[in-house]
Amino acid sequence: MSKIVSLTLVLAVIGGVSLATAEANARDYYNQGVNQRQQNQQQRIYAGVRSGALTRSEVARIQAKQSRLAYIEAQMRRSGNGLSSRERAKLQREQNQLSREIRKQMRDNQHR
Repeated sequence: MSKIVSLTLVLAVIGGVSLATAEANARDYYNQGVNQRQQNQQQRIYAGVRSGALTRSEVARIQAKQSRLAYIEAQMRRSGNGLSSRERAKLQREQNQLSREIRKQMRDNQHR
């Protein structure tokens, strides 16, 4: 009987640690997700510059939007404990719009 209780207690502790670790990983994923996406979009912009697919004015406009998003994110993070799900969703929508803008500008056949 004591072996069963001990085993149950050990499994409960391991389960609790696993749950706490999973929650921490999820928080890190969401925080990294926003930053990683910004970095990916920045790399797409650089690729467009290197290939000549983006003109200087297109780059300036896209970079301004990218900077504005970074500023908004920083404000959101300062306002509380990281990003809330609502703030994360707002940033995702803004990033989706910027991603579409980058794709559109890279395919518009204007070259520098």
